[in-house]
Amino acid sequence: MNPFDERLNRLLKAASGTPRLSDSPPFGMEARVIARVRSFHANGGDAALAFLRRALICASAVMILSLALSYRTLATPTSTEVTIANSAIEESLP
Repeated sequence: MNPFDERLNRLLKAASGTPRLSDSPPFGMEARVIARVRSFHANGGDAALAFLRRALICASAVMILSLALSYRTLATPTSTEVTIANSAIEESLP
């Protein structure tokens, strides 16, 4: 056995002898966290969420406005010369 395996086995044996910890936090910590969350929502702590909603609404408005302003360009078909030039460029790319 190489030295690495011996050290690994020794560590695994030492780890298997330690007592198991519970997965849940202590009751006092749970109570403090829940109380803090409740007071956060009671004191109008949803400011960040309201800001994100407003940002999403503004971004959507800008997107719809830009689509509306460029609709004519998007709706008109390209001329045949441009189509031929684009196809030649696409064929030459690897």
